[in-house]
Amino acid sequence: MRNSSVFVDMHIHSCHSDGTESVESICQRAVENGVGIISITDHNELAGTREALEIAPNYGLQALQGIELDSTYEGHRCHLLGYGFDLEDASFNRFVADNKMLLERTDEETLRRIAKEYPIDISAYQEYSCSHKDGGFKLIHFLVAQGAADNMETAISLMKRYKKRACFPKAEEVIQKIHHAGGVAILAHPGETFKITDGGNAETDRHLEEFRQFGIDGIECFYPKHKEIFERRLVDYCLLWDMYITVGGDYHGDFFRGSKQKIGCEFKRIKDLRLKNLLDIDC
Repeated sequence: MRNSSVFVDMHIHSCHSDGTESVESICQRAVENGVGIISITDHNELAGTREALEIAPNYGLQALQGIELDSTYEGHRCHLLGYGFDLEDASFNRFVADNKMLLERTDEETLRRIAKEYPIDISAYQEYSCSHKDGGFKLIHFLVAQGAADNMETAISLMKRYKKRACFPKAEEVIQKIHHAGGVAILAHPGETFKITDGGNAETDRHLEEFRQFGIDGIECFYPKHKEIFERRLVDYCLLWDMYITVGGDYHGDFFRGSKQKIGCEFKRIKDLRLKNLLDIDC
C-alpha cells in the first residue's frame, strides 16, 4: 500500500506520442524528482501506459493506466484524461485507434492547406519518418524538413494557422467510452481549454456544470499554467460535487524547451488530491 504523503504526477507524455523521452527514462526522472505515482497519458495511444505498468515497479513506482483523448466541445478541441480503465477492453481499444486516425487525417488535411501556399512535396509525407527523441508529431518535423519552417517553434505556429478543425467525437461521447471501459474520466487542464488566465468567472462555472452533466468524474485542478486562485475554484467545485481532484505536469520532455512543465512540478501528494478508489493507499 502507498502512503498518502507520496508525490503524484498523473499527466505525462512519452515518445509513444509527442514526448521526447522513453517510458524508462520517465520512470528514472520520476524517482529523481521524488515522485512515487505516475501515469503515462499519451495522446490517443495506449502503448506508453502499457509499458509503464510493466516497468514502473522495477523503479519502486506505482503506475496508473492513463490516456489523453481528443474530443470536441462547443466546436473546439478538448482534452479528456482517462484513468483506471480496462486495457484489454476491445471496444475501447478500437475507439482509441479511431481517434488516433482522426488526428492523423486532420494533420494530412492541414498539410494540404499549407502546401497551397508553400513549396511542399506532399507525396513525401506518407514515407517520412522522424526521430521520437525530438518529440512532437510527424507534421511538425515534416514542415521543417521541407523548409516551410525554420524550426519546430515556427512549424507549430504554421500548423496552428492552417489547422483544420478535427471532427473528434463530442466530449460526452468520449466520457461514456471511458466509463464503458470501467475507467474514470477527468477534464484536463480546464485553464487551457477555456482560456482562463485568472481565477475564472460565471462562464467558467457554466462550462464545469456542463461537463458535470456530461458525466465527468473529476477535474485536473492542479496544473502548471493554472493560477492558485483558479485551482482553488476548481477544488471547491470538486468538493461540492464529490468529484475526483487530480494533478498533472503535462510533461513532454524537451519538446517544450524552457517549459516549467516537469514531472512532479506541482508538488502534490496523494493527501492533497481526491482519487477515491483509483489507488490503494494507506492514509
